Amino acid sequence: MIRSVLAGLLLVSTASGAYAADVPVMTYHEFPPFVTEQGKGLTYALADYMTKKSGGKYTFVVEAMPRKRLDTALAEGKAVVVPWATPAFFGDQDQTKYKWSATLIQDANAVVSPKAAPVEYAGPESLSGKTLGGVAGHRYGPVDALVDGGKVKRDDANSELTNLKKAAQARIDVTILADTAARYLIKSENLADKLHVSATPHSKYERRLFVAGPDAELAGFIAKTVEGMASDADWKAISEPYLK
Repeated sequence: MIRSVLAGLLLVSTASGAYAADVPVMTYHEFPPFVTEQGKGLTYALADYMTKKSGGKYTFVVEAMPRKRLDTALAEGKAVVVPWATPAFFGDQDQTKYKWSATLIQDANAVVSPKAAPVEYAGPESLSGKTLGGVAGHRYGPVDALVDGGKVKRDDANSELTNLKKAAQARIDVTILADTAARYLIKSENLADKLHVSATPHSKYERRLFVAGPDAELAGFIAKTVEGMASDADWKAISEPYLK
């Protein structure tokens, strides 16, 4: 009898929204502005925003991790939300493998060089003879072929910020990183007078959210929420400090 009453109370509480379902938000974007420090950054702001928009139905919990760990979780069929993603980066150009939202933000890969020796990007060959500051484990599209062929020297660091500082000191000729990260870091680290950003980026792309797993209701909530974000003053106020 007692057990039945407790079960009934749990069902009522769940139906009334007192118990929110935890939803993992898995991201490999562990650099600013997406993650600025432990528990802070645009990804955490996004998770908080979606939690509030769900009206108590979901609690979105950020889990930052290397790309390989994320790929493993996806291969295991785990139900997760992945932010700031692009279909081509996840082998889902047809958008049939995962449930994709509309565009969250427009982004690009910026080409940054020392202001004293500026580089204007005009295709991969324009980097011939240069030293590229890369991040260990990252790939740079057609520029990789020049590295493999010995036309571009690659000097890896452990972060985008380290490469920007190396470029500011003219220790490398050029580095390539997300434009969102470049703008945020250049401003926050006061490097604008030491760095040049090419007018032509290495590439352009859209960042979206996708839902992995069979939860159609969650996917519907994500799709509807993202569609309304562009005109939502709350989201604009939350995201503006990170999208400098």
